[in-house]
Amino acid sequence: MVSCQICFGGKTIPVSFFLCGLLICLAGCGIVTVLPAARFGRAEPWRAEILVAFWVLTGLLSAVGTVLRIEGELSWCPVFGMDGPVLPMMVLLSFTGGVSGSGRYGVACVLSGFAFLALSPLIFGLLVGTALILLVRKGWIGLCLPVAVVPATVPVDSLLFTPALCVMVLLLGKATSVQTGPSALLPGATGLFLLGRLLTESGVLPSVCQFFLLCCGCGVALSGSMQALRRSSSAGQLMSGLVTSGFGLLVVILVLAFGTTLEGGEQFRTAALLAAGAPFLSALVLLWLCQDTKDASPEQEEGASSLILPSRLKGRYAQGIMACALLFLSGLPPLGSFSVLWCFIGAAEQAARAVPPLQALAVIVLTVITSCVMVINILALLRLVLAVVRSRSAQEDKDIAQSIFTLLPALVCVAAAAVVAFFPGGWLAFADNLLAGTFERPFLWSKSITVWFISSSESYTPLYCVMALLLCAGCLQMFSTLFKISPLPQAQFQASFWQQGAPFIQAEKKELNSISPVPSDRQFNAQVDTFLGWQTYKVSVHTGWQKCVAAVSPLWQFVLRFCAVCEAQSGVLVLLFLGAGLFLGLFAG
Repeated sequence: MVSCQICFGGKTIPVSFFLCGLLICLAGCGIVTVLPAARFGRAEPWRAEILVAFWVLTGLLSAVGTVLRIEGELSWCPVFGMDGPVLPMMVLLSFTGGVSGSGRYGVACVLSGFAFLALSPLIFGLLVGTALILLVRKGWIGLCLPVAVVPATVPVDSLLFTPALCVMVLLLGKATSVQTGPSALLPGATGLFLLGRLLTESGVLPSVCQFFLLCCGCGVALSGSMQALRRSSSAGQLMSGLVTSGFGLLVVILVLAFGTTLEGGEQFRTAALLAAGAPFLSALVLLWLCQDTKDASPEQEEGASSLILPSRLKGRYAQGIMACALLFLSGLPPLGSFSVLWCFIGAAEQAARAVPPLQALAVIVLTVITSCVMVINILALLRLVLAVVRSRSAQEDKDIAQSIFTLLPALVCVAAAAVVAFFPGGWLAFADNLLAGTFERPFLWSKSITVWFISSSESYTPLYCVMALLLCAGCLQMFSTLFKISPLPQAQFQASFWQQGAPFIQAEKKELNSISPVPSDRQFNAQVDTFLGWQTYKVSVHTGWQKCVAAVSPLWQFVLRFCAVCEAQSGVLVLLFLGAGLFLGLFAG
């Protein structure tokens, strides 16, 4: 096995190069974002491209620094520095900033980038608090959001540490739920960065603190799920609810990984790292596609389940990208969120076996709550899919022109999500410093496509599962094409009685009114009866599988009649069996 890992020490030339490069790129992003249009002049039409170029350069510098494990600070600038979690978080922030664009959301991303590089907790709190205020400018939530960064300035051994963490989780969850765009991921990313550092520093929390933090995480997750399923009237609000739910689940995973003494801490930590990969990027894609735009033309139908869809989501290319993102985010096997669920359930099983019954019951209850939240999230995504299908069927005669270049941000993010989903081992080695662990996970070419653990021999390879599913689907399609069969009989068109090749016969008005269409439920029941062989028909009309069903149907009717006779004459049959047994017993004796 070949491993690849290069480390540089503290105050060296690489540290100066990467840190200064990141600061310059972030400053460029801020200038391009806030500069008035009059200052740009003829370059105003290229503002978005220039901004994306700065964010791309920020992401490349952060990715290279993460691979090289560059850490340290500068003696001539002690305000900013780089440690373990900073560079992986800057990679995720570069995706969010590039998709968010300009305006106050872009400024919030820039301030968050400077906050991640800040060494002083006070500077971090000022920058993050300003960014959160820019996200939510109105109402009581905007007034209270700066309180969310108080845990960064509170000592770990203080009595106010746990209440401050609980307030932070609740406020960041609320800030996420009120956003309707890519900026909804910014409070969650800030919470992941801050909570991971604080829990790593504090170590094992008291039982009461664990209980309150877990309750806050579960409450945020359930609230976000219900917002996505019931309380959202637009696709953007639905996705904000799903992101809120994911943030709550991530809080639960982090508390179990770093704040408790349960077994399976590495598995919980791996689940959190995987959640920051493909699910994060897929949620970013869906948030951008479902972002409320000015040209949104909602065609809201009657009923509480209708959703207002933006016009961006009504094109063929956008719906194809949405389908790929849903595959990574939904939690269905075998990609994306399913890997997170696999790690979580495996860690919960390992933890439940190694603790007393009362603690094991608490772990089981947490697992059940998490599973229920994920099921609700899948139903919410199904609601979004049904809304898209309904709008597509309503616009069959309208061809919406859409260029693939207008969807380039979503295309890049979904491609990155696919790479992370198919190569989870590489992502775990890349983002290993995002959350501190007991053992450092190196990059191994032999395990780049596998979810693996250092302290356990268990592994999971999503690519093999995808290949197996494709092989099964190909064999099924080949078998169906070769033998011309299908699981259900194909629907046949039934023409009216006057259109069978005979001359048109004018029927009376009463006869025409007396003809009523067959309800859809009766058609479905007839198809099921035909498939099971309970309906009589001519064998010569059907072929293949239907002939087999027709041949078995009389035998099935005979079995049913025989069972009915046995039930009616059960007493007589019992006596006959007893007599036969006694008669045979005489000869055997």
